[in-house]
Amino acid sequence: MFPLALLALTACDKDVEQEQPLPVGVYATQGFISAEDLSLAVPGIVGVPNLDDDDSDGNPDWNQGLQEGDNDFTTFQLEIPRRTELSLISGDLDKVRVYQNKQMILSDQLASAEIGKGMAGDEFQVEFGDWRATAILGVKDLVNGDSFEVQLTASPLILNHHLQSSVQTTMVAVNYNGYENSSMVQQYGDVLGDAFMAVNGLSYGGDVWIQDELEFANAVGTDGHMGVVMDLIRDRGLADVAENEFEGPNMVRGVWGTGQGTSQDYGGNIEVAPPTPDYPLGRIYYGAQGRASPADEVQELFDNQAVQAPFKLDSSWLCVGHVDEWVTTIPVQGSRLGWKLVYSSDQLAWDALESMEPNTTLTRFTRDKAWDTPGEILADSDLRALNDRLTRDYLEPQLQVMIDELGLQEDDIIYIPGLFETVSQCGGGVAALFPGMANLIVADDTSGQTTLFVPDPMVRTNVNDQSADPVIDAFSVGMPPELRLEFMDDWQVYHMALGEVHCGSNVVREPYDGADWWNEGWSLMESN
Repeated sequence: MFPLALLALTACDKDVEQEQPLPVGVYATQGFISAEDLSLAVPGIVGVPNLDDDDSDGNPDWNQGLQEGDNDFTTFQLEIPRRTELSLISGDLDKVRVYQNKQMILSDQLASAEIGKGMAGDEFQVEFGDWRATAILGVKDLVNGDSFEVQLTASPLILNHHLQSSVQTTMVAVNYNGYENSSMVQQYGDVLGDAFMAVNGLSYGGDVWIQDELEFANAVGTDGHMGVVMDLIRDRGLADVAENEFEGPNMVRGVWGTGQGTSQDYGGNIEVAPPTPDYPLGRIYYGAQGRASPADEVQELFDNQAVQAPFKLDSSWLCVGHVDEWVTTIPVQGSRLGWKLVYSSDQLAWDALESMEPNTTLTRFTRDKAWDTPGEILADSDLRALNDRLTRDYLEPQLQVMIDELGLQEDDIIYIPGLFETVSQCGGGVAALFPGMANLIVADDTSGQTTLFVPDPMVRTNVNDQSADPVIDAFSVGMPPELRLEFMDDWQVYHMALGEVHCGSNVVREPYDGADWWNEGWSLMESN
C-alpha cells in the first residue's frame, strides 16, 4: 500500500505564496478524492482501530500512544506551501489521534497544531481507538484563510463468513475415561496439516464447545487489517481460551456484555451469510427464543456496525436454540451469488430411509428412544407428525425469512436430509435425530481446496462403511463437485451432547477480498 498524500504546489516566492491555493484533494489507496467530494459523505482517510497489543506487554496499544513496531495506523503525507493549521473539528475526538513523525499533534487534549512551511515529506499518522470512530480533520491556510476538511474513519467490526479463506481451524482434543474425539482430531490434521490446531482439553476442563465460546472477525483499512476474536459471555471451561490461544499482535480480543450469557449468546447462534448485491460484506443472522436473544450489547454492536445489518430467526423450537443446527452456507463457484444456502429437509431424510431395506440394523440410534432399523423410524407416527409440524411451523417460515432478507432465489438453496426428535428435560425442544449435517465447517485443505467437514449421520450397519449410508448419498448428490467432503464421526462427544462438528470447531479467516467497506459498504454505514 502506498501512503496517502495531500497534494499541493510548492511556493517559489512571497507573492506566489500568497496566491497559491491549498491542496485540492486527497490521494488515497481508494483513489483520488477531489476537494468537491471532501465532505462528511466521504470516508476520507480510513484505518483500523489500534486495540491490539503489538509489543505483547499486556496493555492495548491505544493506551500507550504510538510505539515502535506498532502497525495499526494509517500514514499520509503533507506538502506544505506555507503555514498551515491542522485541527480535529468534530467527531469522536477521544477516539482519534494524529501524529507528525510519530509525535502526537492532535487529540482530544490537543485541538490544533500549526505546521510550518517547507515540511514536505513529513509523515503523518492517524490512530483510531474504537470501531467506526470518526473525526473531521481541518486543514486551514493561515496566510489566506482558505480551508477544507477531510473525514477520518475507522473500520467497522466485520464478522467472518464462509467465502473467506481459512487460516487456522481449531478444536478441543479430549481423551480420558472413554470420552475421546481422537479420530476427529486426526482427520482434521490429515486434511488441514499445519492449518489445524488441537487445543488441550485438560487445560480447559474438558469443555469442547469452542464454537460457542468465540466468534472471529476482522477490521480492514487501506494500510492493512486486524483480526478480532469476540470472547463471548459464556465463560465456562473455555473462558480463558481467547486470551491463551488467540489474543496477541494483530489479533485483538473484545468482550461485549456482562454476566453469564444464555444459549442465545453463544457463537453457534451467531452466523454470517456471505455477500449479496445489497450487502456486499454479508449479513449477520442469529436465533431468538421468545424474549431471549444475544445480549443487548452484542445486538447493539451488530446494529451499529451497519455493514452486515443483522436479522433474527426463530430458534424457539430447538432444545439448544442455535441457528447452526438447521442452516448454513457454502461456497459454490459459478453460482449466482458465489455461494448457496444449505437447509435441512425432512423429506430428503424420509426418502433416504425409505430407500433402505426396512430391517437393516442401525448401530447408533440410542439417545432418548432407540430405533433398531429404518423400518422402525419410518413406522413411528409420532416422529413423523413432529417433523411435519416443525417443517410447517418453523423450517418453512424461517426459510422464507432468509429468502426475503438475503434476496434468495430457489436455485440459491441446497436441501440436505435432516430429522429432529424431542429431547428429555428440554421442555419440548428438539435436537437432531441423526447428526445434523447443516452443522458443518468450511475450511481449505493443504492444497487450497475448499473442504466441508460434515457430521457423519451413521444411518447404516457398519459405521466404517460410509459408502453404504443413503443419508450421506442424499447429502452428497446436492453438493458442488469442486468441494471436498469429509464426514466426521462426532457421535459420542458431540451428537449425544446435542451438538455437532460446527459446535466443536472454530475457524480464523483472512479478510474477505471485497472487504473494502469504504467503497462497497459505505452507503450502509452512511445511512446508519
